[in-house]
Amino acid sequence: MKSYTEAERKTIYDLWKANTSMREITALTGASRSTVYRIGKAYGQKGNNGCISRKYVANLESKVKRLEQKLEVIKTARCSFHAPLREKLIALEALYGKYSVHVLCEAMEVSRGTFYNHIFRNKRDNTWCMQNIAKYSARKSRECMRRATR
Repeated sequence: MKSYTEAERKTIYDLWKANTSMREITALTGASRSTVYRIGKAYGQKGNNGCISRKYVANLESKVKRLEQKLEVIKTARCSFHAPLREKLIALEALYGKYSVHVLCEAMEVSRGTFYNHIFRNKRDNTWCMQNIAKYSARKSRECMRRATR
């Protein structure tokens, strides 16, 4: 495997960026196609003049936003990060709907499956699932009563 100098990499990137055909780039430089793509991708994130690409900046901004949301969850949760799982689930249930489930679970290190099981399959009557079952059964019983009175 050949090691390319910075000048050779810059030449390959300049040809690649100038939309030179892959056949010409490989013929001129002797680099393989995969090497050209690898160098193009590396320089695409940090350009030949040292500037960072827009895609890289947008990626960092989305990471910062996600970390800020995680920090908000940790601050507003009614339990500590090291609390038992049951306390974490109860605290996250209060924040459910305000933040995405991914952010909630990553912030408190709770698996999403466990959180969904807590929300939808809990034995208490005030869970989301039980409330919707109650609505559905009330609707069905009204339909049955209407049919019986006809």
